[in-house]
Amino acid sequence: MSVEETVSHSLGERLKQSLVGIGTGAALISAMVGTLFWNEGRAVQTARSLSEGAGLVIGRPADQIDPAFNGALIHVAGATSASAPVRDPDFGLEFVGLRLDRKVEMYQWVQSSRTEKSTATGGTETQVTTYSYATDWQSTWQDPAGFKEPQGHANPPMAYASLGRIAEGVSVGAYGLEEDVVSQLGAGPAQRLSEDQLATIRAAVAPGTLATIHQGTLYLGRNPESPAVGDYRITYSLVPLEVISVIGRQHDSGLGRYRTDSGNALLMVEKGNRDAKDMFATAADSNSTTTWGLRIGAVIGLIVGFALILRPLTVLASVLPVLGAVMGFGTGLIAALMGSSLGLLVIAFAWFAHRPLVSLIAMAAVALLATALIVLARRGRSTAALAGE
Repeated sequence: MSVEETVSHSLGERLKQSLVGIGTGAALISAMVGTLFWNEGRAVQTARSLSEGAGLVIGRPADQIDPAFNGALIHVAGATSASAPVRDPDFGLEFVGLRLDRKVEMYQWVQSSRTEKSTATGGTETQVTTYSYATDWQSTWQDPAGFKEPQGHANPPMAYASLGRIAEGVSVGAYGLEEDVVSQLGAGPAQRLSEDQLATIRAAVAPGTLATIHQGTLYLGRNPESPAVGDYRITYSLVPLEVISVIGRQHDSGLGRYRTDSGNALLMVEKGNRDAKDMFATAADSNSTTTWGLRIGAVIGLIVGFALILRPLTVLASVLPVLGAVMGFGTGLIAALMGSSLGLLVIAFAWFAHRPLVSLIAMAAVALLATALIVLARRGRSTAALAGE
């Protein structure tokens, strides 16, 4: 089943909306400039903290805590343990491990949409949106109140939600571990449930709830081969008791975050017996990946901001649809050049105090982009002059 909605906007309405977008674009540009400044400072501070930590870290055996090293940055590797199993409070299940993750999905109606736009001579834009409905497994509740056609697509509220729980009394050798240490271990392997656990599950759920184990997964509903709206499938993953490596600050009872002179709080955790040098190298790679990810995201935000500022030109040109398409391409290209140039310029200034050579290279790249923008503008004027002759 699908529902169509058609909306038309006159040239005046579109122009008004695009003028409002100028403010949004300016705010977005300001936010992205701030993000780039912050990201470069964060990257340098993190790099300095990692370099500082690599020079301070002390390797210690995991089987005994020596009070003489309290307050020091240490590296330990060893087998983990927990004082009690980790428990799912809703279904009464217990697992021996460090952290339990439960994923809950409910079979429900899902709305999807597809929008097609067309612009007529005179600048009126017609937008046709087609809403379609299908049933699927979802881990978040799809509220029918937000559907274009809620009738016949009711979803009951979800009685269960996904969760993560950490075992109590977790330690590596003699060192107790704080919760944020275990949180850094990532997801564990999937856990297949057995028929032996059904009695515990059925005793925990509400009377009348149909619970079965289907292919190692907990299923709440009548028939897992033919799910109905409101049925659940619930899967588990478990970080097992295993050998891990930790770099952190030693205190009387275990390990926590170490505050460097550079300002970062160091706490590194990896599965397996890892050398401290390798762990710092991994952290440095992660810092680089994060830095570049934020750079790219911020530059894209700058490009979008400039595109919003230039959009009124495209709207005005759309009086003739072909001219609007050409103008849209041109303003998009200009926005890309302006956003990239400003992004590189901000990065260059942010890094100037820390790494002058990198800053000079970035400024040279900005100069090349600015030159390309000027050449593009001159070619545009030349084309317009020739057309007018």
